[in-house]
Order: sequence, then C-alpha cells, then structure tokens
Amino acid sequence: MKIKPTFNTLNPKAGQQAHFVIEVPPDFVLVIDTREQDPLFVGHGSIGKKDYSGDLLITREGLEVGDYGCRGWSFDKEGIIIERKSIPDLYSSMFVDWEREKVKLKRIGQYFRKWLVIEGLESDVLRYKDFSGVSPNSMRGRLAEIELRLGIPVYYADGRLEAERFILYRLTKFFRLRRGGEL
Repeated sequence: MKIKPTFNTLNPKAGQQAHFVIEVPPDFVLVIDTREQDPLFVGHGSIGKKDYSGDLLITREGLEVGDYGCRGWSFDKEGIIIERKSIPDLYSSMFVDWEREKVKLKRIGQYFRKWLVIEGLESDVLRYKDFSGVSPNSMRGRLAEIELRLGIPVYYADGRLEAERFILYRLTKFFRLRRGGEL
C-alpha cells in the first residue's frame, strides 16, 4: 500500500515546481495608482499569461491611498487596497518620511481589507543596511507598529514576480467574494 506524503515532494532543483493559475473574473480590472513609480504587472519580468486564466485588464488611475486595487472595490473604505514597497523605499518611508507615511498608512488602515507588500524577504529587510544607518530592531519596531496599531498585515514577497502573484490573487479573490455577497 502506497501512502501519500503530507509534505511537498517536489524538488525545485530538479525543475519540479508547483504551478498555480490565478482565475481572473471576466469583469475584473486591476487598478494601478498613477503615482506608482515602478509599477508591477508591466514590463520585463512581470506576471505572464501562463500565470492566470482569462484576460487581465490593467488601468492607471488615481487611488486615494495605496498602489494597487480593483475597479469598483478600491475607491471606498469597504474595499481593498494594497501598498507596495521595495526595500530602499521602505527604509526611506519608515525613517526619512515617517510622519507623512504614517498619515497615509492610517488612511490605508481604515479599509476593509489591506496589505503592505514588501518586495523582499523578512531576513533581507531586517539585515543592517549601510546606506540607511538604521538598526534592524528599529525597522522591526516600525513594522510591528504597522501591523498592531494600524491593523495592516505585512507580506514579504520573494521578489517582484511573487509580489505580483500575491497582489493579483488577493484582488481577484476579494472581487469574486464581494461580488458574490460573501464579504
């Protein structure tokens, strides 16, 4: 008798990888804020057609706060909004422009569903950075404040593509659940 293992038996070093396809609803539109400097989903290294089913419609519009949302559900507090930061941008906003960033994060915290997506692993974020002069414990404290005081979950994406997948999956799932009256 063969027993099915309860752990992942795929070996990425041997080219074996799990592949997940994100189902994009027919009327879904991904909104990227016009102020986003280096937007995901466009350009080299972005999520491709193999990663999702259906047509992914993308538009650039001004969001009140945040960087990514979906049309119909990211323009009021009952919706969803996602803020994305690269590691250098995170350090700058958390320590150089903290007062301005805190106001923005408080507004994001008022949304029904929200995330702060960091393009980098937690170990990379909390490693001492010569360019910043900020201790890892200070960054750890800021991120804990964002999660605990402002109620914004933090997700550490292992690179740009992983950030895109996380954002697209959350937005499409929220869209389907909200449209179906389940949220």
